[in-house]
Amino acid sequence: MLLAHPAVLRDLVERYTALERAAAARPADPATGQGLADVTYTLCVTTGTRDVAAALRAARRRLRDTPDAAPGPDAVDAVLPRPVRPSTGRPTRRTADRTNRPAGQPAGQAAV
Repeated sequence: MLLAHPAVLRDLVERYTALERAAAARPADPATGQGLADVTYTLCVTTGTRDVAAALRAARRRLRDTPDAAPGPDAVDAVLPRPVRPSTGRPTRRTADRTNRPAGQPAGQAAV
């Protein structure tokens, strides 16, 4: 089974925690709700679980059991760089392959 890099797991757990707090503070904010749904899905897929509680347990267990799980501040961006919106300067939301590609070309395939 493939295992996620500890820096990626740490980033996902931290994002989930932050979005969960934001959702509690602003329950009607659709962007926060969508972000929480996205990170929940990613945590579950990354850990091979079906619910967020099990995903968080698995991620935290993996982080605890990984001796070199203390990355520097840029470790996550080296693994998963966050693109920045030019108009706002804020990081964009991560979604599956949003690169510019010719119409009809499947995601994940490089243009030739």
